[in-house]
Amino acid sequence: MAYFNNPEQAVKAIKVMMLASRWVTLGRYYVAETRDQYSEAIASGAFFKRDPLSGATHPGGFDQWRQPFAPSFDYLSHQSLADGRVRVEVYRLIDQGRDSPPQEGRDHFLLLSTPHGYQLLAK
Repeated sequence: MAYFNNPEQAVKAIKVMMLASRWVTLGRYYVAETRDQYSEAIASGAFFKRDPLSGATHPGGFDQWRQPFAPSFDYLSHQSLADGRVRVEVYRLIDQGRDSPPQEGRDHFLLLSTPHGYQLLAK
């Protein structure tokens, strides 16, 4: 069982673990119910990333990631919700080429705030 110190630090740490394919380590940050229910999928990485042959089509590759967000995204903001849940917004600017304004891609995931720190909730 592991905890993040705050939502912004969670995004930074998650990105590092995802890019290094450290699935078991990342899985330790999920609440116990998720870890128990999806232990095999977490260990294999299937919990986090879709099979590349599944037809992922987004040019940025965003749709190849299941949980918690594509690692190319950065922290944007967070908001406290009911029952200790925290909604974390992440974003990425997408270069549209010369003379075009960048497009912004957004996603979100949930954390659970506990006395020990923050843990991931599955989507």
